[in-house]
Amino acid sequence: MRGSRFGSSLGTLEGLCPDSEILDGYEVSGSLAGNVEAEVSAWLREIEIVK
Repeated sequence: MRGSRFGSSLGTLEGLCPDSEILDGYEVSGSLAGNVEAEVSAWLREIEIVK
């Protein structure tokens, strides 16, 4: 099911913005959020936000 990592958020966005392209999101646990800079950078490259 699409959006399972983000609850119903992606489905809600798709419903509200039907003509938009919803990209893959990045999920991080609050306890791990302090050390994810490299992972976020890789994710941004993966979804082609940065090169």
